[in-house]
Amino acid sequence: MKYKKLMLVTFLLLAILTIGAVSAVEDTNDTITADNTEELSQDLDDEITSIEETDLQTKDMDDNELSDPQKASTKNNSTDVSVGYVNGTLILTDIDTGNVVRKNITLTANVNYTNPLSYDLNDTINETTKQLLNIAKIESGGKEITIINQNISDPIFNRFDNRTYTWMDSDDSETPSRYLLISGTYSVIVLVNVTIEAQYASSDCIISFNATGGEGTIANTSVANNTNYTLPECGFTKEYRVFYGWNVGDAIKQPGENITVTDNIIIKTVWKYDAEPSADGKATIINHSFDSSETDMIGILILTDARTGEVSVINITVGPVKSTYTNPPAVRSNLTNDTIDQLLAIAQIQAGSNEVTVKNKTVSNFTITRYDNRTYTWLSLYEGADDIIPESTDKRFLIIEGTYGANQTGSVILEAEYSSDIVNVANVKVVLSKNTFTYNAKVQKPTVTVINGLILKEGVDYTLEWSTASPKKAGTYTITVIGTGAYTGTTQVTFKINKAANPLKVKAKTVKVKFSKLKKKAQKLKVTKVVKFTKKGQGTLTYKKVKGNKKITINKKNGKVTIKKGLKKGTYKVKVKIKAKGNANYKASAFKTITFKIKIK
Repeated sequence: MKYKKLMLVTFLLLAILTIGAVSAVEDTNDTITADNTEELSQDLDDEITSIEETDLQTKDMDDNELSDPQKASTKNNSTDVSVGYVNGTLILTDIDTGNVVRKNITLTANVNYTNPLSYDLNDTINETTKQLLNIAKIESGGKEITIINQNISDPIFNRFDNRTYTWMDSDDSETPSRYLLISGTYSVIVLVNVTIEAQYASSDCIISFNATGGEGTIANTSVANNTNYTLPECGFTKEYRVFYGWNVGDAIKQPGENITVTDNIIIKTVWKYDAEPSADGKATIINHSFDSSETDMIGILILTDARTGEVSVINITVGPVKSTYTNPPAVRSNLTNDTIDQLLAIAQIQAGSNEVTVKNKTVSNFTITRYDNRTYTWLSLYEGADDIIPESTDKRFLIIEGTYGANQTGSVILEAEYSSDIVNVANVKVVLSKNTFTYNAKVQKPTVTVINGLILKEGVDYTLEWSTASPKKAGTYTITVIGTGAYTGTTQVTFKINKAANPLKVKAKTVKVKFSKLKKKAQKLKVTKVVKFTKKGQGTLTYKKVKGNKKITINKKNGKVTIKKGLKKGTYKVKVKIKAKGNANYKASAFKTITFKIKIK
């Protein structure tokens, strides 16, 4: 404000001095002194103070309405364009389909710039709420609307001032005077947000069913409001219960009866226990628990080969079989005999055709582990009936469920022996993990498995002898199986290491020959001048010219190229076939055909 004041004073002083200078020219008797200047400055200060104290609001003045010439007047042509906005948002949910609709509206209201806190938007807010609810009614198709949440935000204020202030001269030449002209617009904008969250059911009335702890499903049904609905058959089931009726809130009704539906309703299933209460009025005990006792037997076979001294220990479990909690020994003798029979059968399989002799049999005492997992639950005769059935009629039952019993475990140790026959390994099966290999410059050996019903053990039942300890080169190798211990004789198997493919790979080159030298005598080139060996071939190489100038020849054994004297300048192409013969570990290669160039300059 001080800056504006200083600028205004400066402007007025300059204007007065200018007018004074003009006046001095016209009338040399009028002069401006320092004292006059001080008086004018004081007058300007008074005028500015007067402007600052003036509330710059709209004030109508006629064009000729000017104040005392000694003081500046104010003419206010500015306009207050203040406005209030109420933004309304509707969030409407169909609880049956889950569909959500959003709608927005905006209403305006008058607001005063000079004192924005005195505004009153209540009527506009109420009108916005009313319109949002009308929209909800239309969107729902006239269904009943439930408001879940309504929020009115705090107001947000934004001020704008686009006014301009201009000093103007009066048209009255006799009484010259100046006035301040105020033009433009100014405003305050007030914003309030109103949000309504509401919901409705697109169906008129929804009928749903509660299984009251049972299993199964019955689909929801929608019906028009204030209509009759016929109750369906029960589609639910529940263990130990029978269907008794439908609880519709005030009575228990049966399938086929009609009810009048005026609102959404949940119909509960009423169950009755599948038993009649005791006649004396005491609690009825219903036992759904059962005895789950079991008995099993552990069998241990210790089988000795009398000829070799080898001992095999084999374990089996027979059972569990159902037994009785009150009398656990009931199945012991039969289970013991079954276990012994199974152990003898296993021993005979191990001994083959040889006779098995039982040396000792030990039957241990049974260990018993008792348990009780029963639960005890009080249940009413009726379930889901709420208070419709009198307490005197609703008798109680004690339900016993779960398992109880005793797990019993015994053991039988059977010691037996037999004398095995000596077997010739020529009669056993010898399997190699791999019968053929390809040469790779490394030692390659297959894994040997010897089978005589069971897999035999190397070093115990047989030993291996290899025709070559470290087979590496291409060829056929022999493995000799020599029986030991319970086995005798020998048998042989073979495997093979095949030759590898020849690695020969070549590329053509271009060579330059001086014509000056060729004029004097024939020129000879090593094969490496015209051929690049990207991979060296295995075995002797042979060369064969297929196409090219007759004066260019190639040696079949070493590939040396001869260019005869007299060949003219130019570029000559020569097609050649090259082959590697192979050796003990590599096959012969196929012919490799290339075309090299000779440039004579």
